[in-house]
Amino acid sequence: MGSSTEGGGCVAAQTGSLYFGTVIYLIAVVGLGLFISALSATRQQAILGAFLAMVPMIMLSGFAPPIDNMPDWLQPVTLIGLALHPGHRQGGVSVRAAP
Repeated sequence: MGSSTEGGGCVAAQTGSLYFGTVIYLIAVVGLGLFISALSATRQQAILGAFLAMVPMIMLSGFAPPIDNMPDWLQPVTLIGLALHPGHRQGGVSVRAAP
């Protein structure tokens, strides 16, 4: 049948790439949280700042509305958000590692 190297490389290499990308994503999110907490004086300001930062990133990640259905001028803006890349990476590794 098929070997573990079909469809995009060794599963172990893809898993290593997934772990590496996840660590980079966590470092970026923690950095964003530290930035928001450094700018805020109270807990309420920090919660509002996190809400104002995360909602646009999630909406522009393609989670709810697909990126292809967004206006042409908004599609390049979606590449900036942190929430876009982990979903693509995890989906790619899951599809390639499936039997």
